[in-house]
Amino acid sequence: MLYFILIILSLNSVHAGAPVSKQEINLSFAPIVKKIEPAIVSIYTTQLVERQINPLFDEDFFNQFFLYPQLPRQEMAKSMGSGVMIDDKGTIVTCAHVVHNSKEIKVKLSDNREFPAKINVVDTQNDIAILSLEKVSEKIPFVSLVNQDDSESGDLVLAFGNPFGIGHTVTNGIISAKTRNVDGRVLLQTDAPINPGNSGGALINMKGELIGIPNAILSKTGANLGIGFAIPVSTIKPLLGLSAKDGKYIRPWIGFKVETLDADKAESFGLKGVKGIFVMAIHDLSPAKKEGLQQGDVISAVDDNSIESKDAFDLKMLEMKPDQELTLTVHRKGEEKKIKTKAILPPGDKQEKPIKIAGRNPLAGCEIANLTPAMASELGLDSMLTGVIIVKGAARANGFGLSLFQAGDIIEETDGETVKSVDDFRRLVKDGMKSMVVRRGNQRLTFKVG
Repeated sequence: MLYFILIILSLNSVHAGAPVSKQEINLSFAPIVKKIEPAIVSIYTTQLVERQINPLFDEDFFNQFFLYPQLPRQEMAKSMGSGVMIDDKGTIVTCAHVVHNSKEIKVKLSDNREFPAKINVVDTQNDIAILSLEKVSEKIPFVSLVNQDDSESGDLVLAFGNPFGIGHTVTNGIISAKTRNVDGRVLLQTDAPINPGNSGGALINMKGELIGIPNAILSKTGANLGIGFAIPVSTIKPLLGLSAKDGKYIRPWIGFKVETLDADKAESFGLKGVKGIFVMAIHDLSPAKKEGLQQGDVISAVDDNSIESKDAFDLKMLEMKPDQELTLTVHRKGEEKKIKTKAILPPGDKQEKPIKIAGRNPLAGCEIANLTPAMASELGLDSMLTGVIIVKGAARANGFGLSLFQAGDIIEETDGETVKSVDDFRRLVKDGMKSMVVRRGNQRLTFKVG
């Protein structure tokens, strides 16, 4: 089984110019490296982490007889990562996991100057954090963000980072794919060597511009296999200019899922030769559904710009702002029409009032609530998911304190019937149940409970 391994690194960026000539690129990357390295920074954090507790000895019953000390369930830990300076005022882009749960953040520049930093905004869904240096009185070296990324697969790139904490390191490679969908996120793929410690660093084009932030590799062992991923700058730009009061950033929501329309599907839809995407699913609360978009519709363009793949569409949606309008060119039953819709903030309450389950139900003691798009986004889940979420787990599988159900589990089915709401769940289990399908992370688990 392949695992995506997130990797932490140290780096920053500097306002960089292009090499004098293509011949200079062929001979050496040194002109770019010299301009970029001064803006590479190291990020040191003090984080609050959960202490791992053996569930077999986490019961008051055992503690009172064996006198196990009551250790705190949380403790402070120090970690190091990297970031990229994107303006002379001290704005830094890094990965969200680098500063997750940080109580204190310090940033060390390449010239060994240190500054305290604060988090301006975090987009956990796309693993992005924007920081700002505090107590800065002078201009800071930085790297420019690519204005319009016209890069292509095969273009040369440089990856800056601090692999394994050995110090600033530069590697080179190419863009292997402009868009790659990884766990619902649209990423750049590169073969530039990326190792643990590179996460939060910089992927730079031959003009000395920032085009991405390395954040993951695909590997069975954790070693680099030439398949690395970076967050594209287009995903980062909507977060710039937001202040600390904005806090957690929530991506605008359109409320439908699409897939690439291949030749066979196009022919089955009577659209031979048409390229685009088709609507796989649409949420009941989607503004597009209210305007007439239907499951099975084929979309060939957005705002009159051709869309030929799911990845291209997803990348376009990442650039959207709340309440921004868009026009879809839709094909349905041989007819073409225009549907105007807009991106909105995920609807629903972020924190639905939970209901505690009582009685002989297998979920007795658990607290459940309707899963809204807003709540899903807040939890970093797919905002198209529907069902009932377990807000607090309490049901026990045995007498040793092991929970059968966990907070964050999503109840999708009971006895083969789809669960869309708490009311659905109550109705379906009124006379008991024999099985339940629960989504836990990327897994769908079936429990025999009757």
